[in-house]
Amino acid sequence: MIKTSGEWTQLSHDHTFLNDFIETGEADPEIEYAQMEGGLAHCLIADDDEDGFAVHYSSTSFFDSDSLLLCSDCLHDSLCDSRLKQLYNPALYPKQHVEVWRKAVLKAGAPDNFSIILARMNPVPTQPDLAGSAVQ
Repeated sequence: MIKTSGEWTQLSHDHTFLNDFIETGEADPEIEYAQMEGGLAHCLIADDDEDGFAVHYSSTSFFDSDSLLLCSDCLHDSLCDSRLKQLYNPALYPKQHVEVWRKAVLKAGAPDNFSIILARMNPVPTQPDLAGSAVQ
């Protein structure tokens, strides 16, 4: 989430064994671990009998002009936090901004396919004052 003030907050993360270990304090985020620890901790499959997976959810409040960035790991792997923030310009429309990030990911040599969605909470237009108006 990107607040109007410029504050960035990560609401979710990849659900890998390593991130689960970091969250429970069993691993140190500053240490590089074996690649197998980066495997997905939970997989969703199309099987009505399968219910042994974790569903992540997060709750937060959005205010006028706050933005929500939804992206695949390739965006973050190609552009570090500081580069994402450096390229962020709240004056751009979300579609224009996604294009800026898309070009930067491709220029960085994206190793995989990627998805970027930027949604911005816009103020709700006020309704015209209808007091005294005739409705037909």
